Amino acid sequence: MKTTTVTLGPELTIPFAAAARDTLLNAVRASSGDLSVDLCAVTDMDSAGVQLLLSASRSLAERGDALRLQTDLAPESRSS
Repeated sequence: MKTTTVTLGPELTIPFAAAARDTLLNAVRASSGDLSVDLCAVTDMDSAGVQLLLSASRSLAERGDALRLQTDLAPESRSS
């Protein structure tokens, strides 16, 4: 199965939600399998960013594909 990768960032916040939505929507439409979202460049995310990722995940799941998130956080950074 083919995985398409899209990079988002540096902000996934309300002021940038429309642009990020367009990027994600285009990537979902263009992918023919799972979609990997590279979040390594993201420095700020609020509930709008979470909503975008959940919406993309639901859209992919409806057709049997998955959303995969890529980060460069070290395990110890995730718990704080």
